[in-house]
Amino acid sequence: MSRYDWEKVEELRWSLIHYYSPHHFVLYHENNLEKNKYIHLSQTKSGILLHLGWAVKDIVDAVGKYHEELKTDNKLKIKLWRYYNEQLPIMPVEVKNIISQPSVQSMMTGTSTQSISASGTATFYTAPFNK
Repeated sequence: MSRYDWEKVEELRWSLIHYYSPHHFVLYHENNLEKNKYIHLSQTKSGILLHLGWAVKDIVDAVGKYHEELKTDNKLKIKLWRYYNEQLPIMPVEVKNIISQPSVQSMMTGTSTQSISASGTATFYTAPFNK
């Protein structure tokens, strides 16, 4: 995706997530891809025109190219492996890995319960369970 300024794309992502509006870009989607081929990523007074159809196509093409390169490039495989060792993907986690064993035992006996919010804050309840 060499046609894109990565710093502006990063700011676009950040501004969409935090402010629900684009930064540096004017988002649009009209007509078909071929009709908008030459104005996509052109500069205007309001910002860079980003045709949503072309942006999606460019991302899909880039991911496809990356997967193809990954099949043959050993250095890229090592780089990917190192990245995922540092930045683990979000995956389901077993309860025993986030809640201590005594807490699990007390839940099983019905003497107390513990919930952990997405922020990691633990809340304890001591009311007995109905069996």
